[in-house]
Amino acid sequence: MNGKLLALIIAATSGLTMALQGTLNSALGKIIGLWETTFIVHAVGTVVVGVLVFICHLGTCDLGKWLVLHGIPILVVS
Repeated sequence: MNGKLLALIIAATSGLTMALQGTLNSALGKIIGLWETTFIVHAVGTVVVGVLVFICHLGTCDLGKWLVLHGIPILVVS
């Protein structure tokens, strides 16, 4: 797989997940309210980034090695 195709796949996946997040945020906002939804979205984002930063030791992590170490199968593309 060449770099251009990989970039296209990453961009498409990013667009898809952003559209999904917008839909879920809108539905959640109708149920619990705008401020509560905003708080939940930012709290979840903070927790996810915090876990990644502290598990990955502030950018020095080999994520593939960490995933294998914790028994999470990965697909290696070469």
